[in-house]
Formats: sequence, C-alpha cells, structure tokens
Amino acid sequence: MFGGMITAEVGSMLPETGGQYIYYKHMYGDFIAFLFGWSGFIVIFVGKFYILEYIGVKALAIFMMFIITLVNVRSVKGGAAIQVVFTVVKLLALAVLVFGIFFSGKGNVQNFYSTYDNVHYSTWDIVVGFVAAASGALAAYDGWNVLGFVSGEIKNPQKNISKGLLIGISICIVTYLLTTQAYLYMLPVNEMKNAPLVASDAFGKAFGIAGGGFVALLVMVSTFGGVNGNILPCARVTFAMSEEKNFFPLFGKVSKFKTPANALWLQFIWSTVLVMTGSFDALFDMFVFTQWIFYGFLGIGIFILRKKMKDVERPYKVWGYPYVPLVFIAFSAFYFVITMCNEVSNYLSGKAQIINSVFGLVLIATGIPVYWLFKKKYTHVNRK
Repeated sequence: MFGGMITAEVGSMLPETGGQYIYYKHMYGDFIAFLFGWSGFIVIFVGKFYILEYIGVKALAIFMMFIITLVNVRSVKGGAAIQVVFTVVKLLALAVLVFGIFFSGKGNVQNFYSTYDNVHYSTWDIVVGFVAAASGALAAYDGWNVLGFVSGEIKNPQKNISKGLLIGISICIVTYLLTTQAYLYMLPVNEMKNAPLVASDAFGKAFGIAGGGFVALLVMVSTFGGVNGNILPCARVTFAMSEEKNFFPLFGKVSKFKTPANALWLQFIWSTVLVMTGSFDALFDMFVFTQWIFYGFLGIGIFILRKKMKDVERPYKVWGYPYVPLVFIAFSAFYFVITMCNEVSNYLSGKAQIINSVFGLVLIATGIPVYWLFKKKYTHVNRK
C-alpha cells in the first residue's frame, strides 16, 4: 500500500506512457531510467508471466502468450476487455473458494494460532525465513506499479491513476488475506509447509476431487489474466525507451492499430526464449529481487521530485509524508540485504548452485555498456 501511495503521487503528476521509466527519468536522469527499462526487459516483466517448466506445458505457455500478444497488438480495448473479464471471474472464483472452505466446517480455528512445531529457531533463522516467505507474498501483490505504464492511454489520468491504484491494492490486500486465512483454517502450518499445491490441497480436503479440479480451473483463469495484465502494460516501457532513442527506434513505433506492436512482439520473442531455456524458481527469485531494488529507488525518488518539481500540480499526495516513503525505503533496503546474505550463505554451504540475487545484479549491469552504445550512436546521429 505504501508503494502504491508513492506511485499514485508520481503517476498522477507525470501521466505519460512508460510508467516507472518516465518517473526515473525525471528523478535521476536517463541512465537509471534506462537500467530500469533494461532490467525490466531482461528479467522483471517476463518474470511476471513466466509460467511452467515441462516442455509440453512450456509449449502451451508460449501459445497462450502468442494469442494474448496478438490480441494486444490488434487492439488496446481488446486487451483491456480480456483483463476486465478474467479479473471479475478470478475474484468470483476466489470468493467461492474462500467462503466454500470457511462454510465447509471441516477446518480448525486452532490452526490460526498454533504451529504444532516444537522446534525453536534463532532470531536470524526467523528473519531469513520471513524474507524467504515474503518473496512469494511480494510477487502475489506485485502489479500495483504497472498502471502507470499506460498512463498516456488512460482517461483523466491525474485522478484515475491514484484512484485505480488505491482501490485496486485494497481489493488485492483483502482478497489475499481472506484466501490465506482460508488455507490456514483448513491446513495446519506443519501440513501446509509440505503441501506442493496449498490451494488444491485445502479445497480438495473440503470438497474432495471436485475441489481439486475447481482449483486447477482457477489457476488457469488466474494465469491467463495475469499474463494479459502484464503483457498489456510492460511493453510500454520498451516502447518509451525506443521512442526516446535509448533503445532500437523500431520498437518505439506505433502500428496502424495504434498499439506498440513492435515492442509487444519483441517482448513475446524474448519471453519465449526465457520460457524455453530458464528455470521458474531462478527467474522468479531474480524477478522479485531486482524489482524491489527499483522500488527502493522509487521511494527515494519522491523526495527528489518534491524538491526538483515542487511547483508541479499533484492531484494526489502521499499520506504520512515523509514517514510512509521512509518506511518503504527501509523495507526495500532490508529485503535487499537479507536476501543477498541468505543466498550467498546458501551458495557457500552448497545448498544452492547459483546466487540468483548476484546474477540479477549482473543482468542489470549488462545494461551499462548497452546504454552508452545507444547514447553514443543516437547523439552522433542527432548532431548530424
């Protein structure tokens, strides 16, 4: 919610297509903005809709991304319509799941306050465990920042961006909390931690095989809507970079359908490469880690904009400023440090073969020579 408040203020005062790329450009200049766009293209945005691992399912995932990309290439309204329909269906299905579990009477309220675990953990183990568990929760909540990516295509963005962000995040928080409490009501913690699919196990325990089938259907609906929800706005960052000659200009052109078609197809091609060659766990961890690096920059940036653009009208201002942004920045830094320490420790002890956070930083760093290459090339062209 704190991140949404920050984005609401910045997005309502800078309603341009490109979202965080535009925000960072005003906050820090072209270099940091480019690194965000580059890291987004390499791992962040694709990590949001990277789906499953086995070859048959990968092929299905690629086909689904192709269909959704095609729809978004041909019509902004078509992509938006898909999003509305699948969001409504998903929320209704989650309501059925939550109330179905609670009213089944087969759960146990003691699960809410008893862990059934006599093992005692050190303070460091608790902190590391919290951060590791938080990664999944942070990914589940993620998406609150993408509304700004399509600011240039929103009616009355000065008012609707802040309103959409705050309402949307509130709905997500309530839905997430109710859903996780429903799972906990049905499955004790020691049973939940060994469950490969918590939702399926919880609903299946309440309603048998039919319950597991319902959850499978819900997952498909959620996945389809999630993929569309990120394909729709994320290509706008590549588009904005290319339009400003910070990337190949070809991808900054608008098609006859008035959509960033070239950027969308580039995103699809790169997503296909990562889906076919990557590992979900590795990509997921890098996605969350690199995303929160830039969220930290977003929190710092609001202080910069308050000084650099103090006379610009702000239809919405962060409640609790400066404390809310400071808490957000502190959490981003905390998450960064603990994740790095934990992953380095796991690597040194042989528990992990790669340090995903370091690999994510390396991927971001690969954008540095690319930035200077484009800067040199198009600065030279513009002088001519």
